Amino acid sequence: MQRFKTTLVTMILVVGGISSAQAAMPKSPIVNLEVSANTKNMPMSASGTMTSAMSGSAFAKFAINAKANTLCYSISAKGLKNITEAHVQVTSTEKDVLIFNPKKVNSSTPSCLKVSSKSLSDLTNYPSKYSFMVHTKAYPDGAVMGDLKRSR
Repeated sequence: MQRFKTTLVTMILVVGGISSAQAAMPKSPIVNLEVSANTKNMPMSASGTMTSAMSGSAFAKFAINAKANTLCYSISAKGLKNITEAHVQVTSTEKDVLIFNPKKVNSSTPSCLKVSSKSLSDLTNYPSKYSFMVHTKAYPDGAVMGDLKRSR
């Protein structure tokens, strides 16, 4: 009887276009991260002054699909002119992990990048280790910055 049930389930899955191997695979959920970047979060320079004195802000949403090794993003900015770079970095080392096309800032459609599974895993599990920065021509060292966090 058990063999009959297993065969029947396999037949239903195959007829429905799903193999038993696919049915056994867990669905990979999308992990959502977000960041609100502003001048208040900019680090201090060696002299103890803000490295940025301008006003402006940026907001970014990230959707991580570990199964497809992709990170899709949407970045909006206000009060920032002549954006030259937008990136995610390891906050403690300032090592860039993701670099985004500055022409995609304020785009009405999200953009996606292929990203290594190791980087995606670390971003997913430890988003607070990372910060997001936007640079402009007037502020090449960074105009706004914020820490990544999970979103719902």
